[in-house]
Amino acid sequence: MHFRDNSLKQETSKELFNLAFRKSGIKKKIKPRNISTRQQKRRSLAIKKAVIFKEQLQYKINKAKWKYISKKERKNIWDRVNENTIK
Repeated sequence: MHFRDNSLKQETSKELFNLAFRKSGIKKKIKPRNISTRQQKRRSLAIKKAVIFKEQLQYKINKAKWKYISKKERKNIWDRVNENTIK
């Protein structure tokens, strides 16, 4: 995944966060003063989990990107070596 525009990248990370948060079954928009302490704890825990999920996914995306790039670079290096041996 290559992001040309920074706003697209931010939008995608927002979607990831919302997806992880939605799975917890807690409404994000409710103000803390209107919910019980148990729900507040669940809400804060869900936010932490959503952030961790988003970071892990971003790490996997970046790792895959670097793996692909390094694989490409290795291929180019071996192509150059083979060209030099043929000459």
